[in-house]
Amino acid sequence: MREILGRRRRLRLRRKEGTARLDAALTCATVWQWPVLPGVGTAQAGPRGESGGPGCACPEPDCAVPGAHPFDPGLLAATTDERMVRWWWTHRPTAPVMLATGGRAPCAVSLPAVAGARA
Repeated sequence: MREILGRRRRLRLRRKEGTARLDAALTCATVWQWPVLPGVGTAQAGPRGESGGPGCACPEPDCAVPGAHPFDPGLLAATTDERMVRWWWTHRPTAPVMLATGGRAPCAVSLPAVAGARA
């Protein structure tokens, strides 16, 4: 019985993480009116499966910017539409939140060193 409860607990934690990303995306899009879209993120293995640092989660083996680009929709698809943002993060709950800068959005983003390195 403990193993089943442990699995449920882990799934609940993953849902909370996905919910936090959805909440962040919705805040940027609806409250601040900054266009967002889901990013591709990083994979634990390198681009060709080697055991180096984190590589890109996209299918491109020689990705020029690992983990720092949109996956499916292009950057021009960034939106402030709440329904679209909810749909994206329902289908990809672990996707990082990408912000299209310029226009009504900020022109630059300042991040802590660890977050900046991952971005």
